[in-house]
Amino acid sequence: MTLMILSTCFTMLIPGGIFILLIIKSIQFFKSVPLSEFLLGKVWAPRDDIIEGHFGVLPVLAGSISTALVAIIITVIVGAAVGYYLSEYTTKKQHYMFRIVLDMFSGIPSIVYAFFVAITFTPCFAWLEASNSGLLHIDAESVLVVGFFIGLLTVPFFAALVDDALNSAPKTVYDSALSLGSTRTEVVTKVIIPFVSKQLVSSFLFALSRCLGETVIAMIAGSIISRLTLNPLLSNSTATAQIVTLAAADSDFLSPRALSTFALALFLFIITFIINSIGGYIEHKK
Repeated sequence: MTLMILSTCFTMLIPGGIFILLIIKSIQFFKSVPLSEFLLGKVWAPRDDIIEGHFGVLPVLAGSISTALVAIIITVIVGAAVGYYLSEYTTKKQHYMFRIVLDMFSGIPSIVYAFFVAITFTPCFAWLEASNSGLLHIDAESVLVVGFFIGLLTVPFFAALVDDALNSAPKTVYDSALSLGSTRTEVVTKVIIPFVSKQLVSSFLFALSRCLGETVIAMIAGSIISRLTLNPLLSNSTATAQIVTLAAADSDFLSPRALSTFALALFLFIITFIINSIGGYIEHKK
C-alpha cells in the first residue's frame, strides 16, 4: 500500500515540478518582455537583444490552431469510421487483431511519419507549386500537409477511444433497441451514440490536445517561420516546433530568446491542461 501511495505521489509531483519550473523561467522572461507584448504581439521573431514587437505569441498560436484544426478533422473523420467499424462490424477475433494493429501503429515513432512526409509529400507539393503557373498557391511545407499527417498519426489513438466508448454501452440497451425493430445503424446513431456522448466528446478533446502537442512532424515536415494567418495552404510554424528549434539552437538559457521557449511551453501547457481537464470532467460527470 505504501509503495502504491508513493508511486501515485511521484506521478503527481512530476507534472507539478514541470509546471513550477516553467513558471519560474517564464517570470524571468517576462521581466524583459512585457506580458501584454507576448500575448498581443503580432510578430514572432525571437532575438537575444530585446527589440519591441518580436515576441508576440499570436503568429505561433495561429500556426498551432490551423495545424490542429486540419489534424483533428482528419482524425475525427477517419478515426470515427475506424472505431465504428471495429465496434459494429467485426467478430471478436477480428476485433482483437485490429486492435493489435491499431496499437502497433500507435507505437510507431512520429519521427518516422515526419521523414516520410519530408521525403515524399514535400517534394510533390513543391513540384505542384512550380507546375501550376500560380493558379493555386500551396506551400511545400503547408499547414494542410503537416496537419493531414498529424491527423493520421492521431487516428489509432482516437479510433481506440471511439471503439471503447461504443462498447461501453450495456448490451441490454443495444438488444432492446433491436427488439423494437431498429436497424443496426439506427441503434448506433439514435441510441448508442447519445448514450455514450460524454465519452465521445472527451475522446475528441483528448485527441485535439494530442494534435496540439505533436512536435516532430511539425518541426521536420513543417516550417520554422511563424506568420499571423490561418490559411492552411501556407506554411506556418507551431508552438512545439518553435520550442524545439529555439532550444536546440541556443546554448545560453539566460538569453531572452532561450527564455521565450519556457514562456511558450507554459502557454501550451496551460492550453492542453485546460482541454484535458474539460475532457476528463465531461467523461466522469454523472
